Amino acid sequence: MLKIDHVCSLMIEEIEDYAILLLDVNGTVMTWNKGAERIKGYKSEEIIGKNFSLFYTQEDREKKLPEKLIALATLKGKAIDEGWRMKKDGTRFWGSILITGIHDENKKLAGFSKITRDLTEKRNTGIIEDAGDVLYTTDARGLFTYISKRCSVLTEYSSEELLGKHFSILIAQEWQARVRHNYHEQVKNKVHKTAMEFLVNTKTGHEKWVEQVVILQLEKDSVKGFHCIVRDITERKKATLLLAEQKKIIEQKNKDILDSINYAKLIQDAIFPPEELIKELLPQSFILFKPKDIISGDFFWVEKFDNKTYIAAVDCTGHGVPGALLSIVGYNLLSKSVNEHGYTKPSEILNRLSSGINKTLRQTIENSGIKDTMDIALCSIDRATNTLEFAGAYNSLYLIRKNELIEIEADRFPIGVFLGGELQKFTNHEMPLEKGDTIYLYSDGYPDQFGGPNGKKLKYKGFKDILLSMQQMPINEQKDTLNRTIEEWKWMSEEQTDDILIIGIRI
Repeated sequence: MLKIDHVCSLMIEEIEDYAILLLDVNGTVMTWNKGAERIKGYKSEEIIGKNFSLFYTQEDREKKLPEKLIALATLKGKAIDEGWRMKKDGTRFWGSILITGIHDENKKLAGFSKITRDLTEKRNTGIIEDAGDVLYTTDARGLFTYISKRCSVLTEYSSEELLGKHFSILIAQEWQARVRHNYHEQVKNKVHKTAMEFLVNTKTGHEKWVEQVVILQLEKDSVKGFHCIVRDITERKKATLLLAEQKKIIEQKNKDILDSINYAKLIQDAIFPPEELIKELLPQSFILFKPKDIISGDFFWVEKFDNKTYIAAVDCTGHGVPGALLSIVGYNLLSKSVNEHGYTKPSEILNRLSSGINKTLRQTIENSGIKDTMDIALCSIDRATNTLEFAGAYNSLYLIRKNELIEIEADRFPIGVFLGGELQKFTNHEMPLEKGDTIYLYSDGYPDQFGGPNGKKLKYKGFKDILLSMQQMPINEQKDTLNRTIEEWKWMSEEQTDDILIIGIRI
């Protein structure tokens, strides 16, 4: 039987901050102090002789948690637990407990001491004083009634200097109205907990950013005061403000760059042949042009010289700004080859273009300089003789006649690159045209687009199948079909892979 010294019993009874119980070996309550009465709500006569499991929730009792704690304290000498406990009125509190074995003079287990601490408030706020937060309380008027020891670190004021003063003594002038409004709204709407960030002034005049949680204390629906937790967030706030300023600078720079690129697009569009000219020279035609970015490395070129109409689909290395710059160079060189130098065969035009690119970009055999080049499909249509001529660098020409696709292959080297010590010469292909023939010039963007159910390239076979499948359509409808098909193909892909350019012409 557990025997309790009279003096020890009196000391335990008077402690109010902790619920201290002495239990026998079965967990039956032997003593009950004022702290237990305050925390758990029972009078001593209501609980002495009962099992301590009464304070546990039904769920914990079903899990036999009280029995397990007694068994652990018996085996290990002590058991520690933290969780929800029950008060007499049925409300719950978050309790931290320590159960320690008590032994008699023969070292035989005689019972247990059980110490419980109510940590509900600290658990609700999620912030504890040991973590460096400032804790303070005020009465209903906002006068300090308690300030933790961490306050002097944050504000440089001692607790004695602030007790009895109004909380606004610490708040920066420009934040006074907003913080007061926050308190008023909390009281008006009976909001249990609010949080906000604001500036405080230290005793020596320095400013610090703080994050404050305010817990409203009510007693019979009347405001008793406020419990507040304050955390110094100055460094974090500085970093946030710096990040916001840098974000603003980056956004402005991005806007400037975007505005510049959009203006460059206007220039590029103005240089390329207008739609009216294309329709005049090639009434039965379409151009599907889908830049990957705002400006494109792909471009189309249309020119009329004597009885011939020249059409080219050109793919410069890269896309976006680098490709667009090279496209301007290429466009001008093509126009000069025909209009100034009088070249009429597609192969001669490509030879001239290749030489011009080399000179413009200063490429040599020993030191090739800029590696950027271009692939191209260039043809001429002579309406007087109904003859097609073609030359190409990597990009072939497709001619569909009576539902059969004929591929006129391009040379397997690009514009402007030395092979075998000299610039390669391009091959000129010539063939008669028939009424109803459809000609396609293109860049590699369409067949190289990733998508479909497996996220793979469409490839040239897929591209050819699409072209063959729409031969019964009018030429102006083919553009919409090609566009819709590639959009459906890439719908699961994150983005367009490359610039897309397809030119279709029906004879």
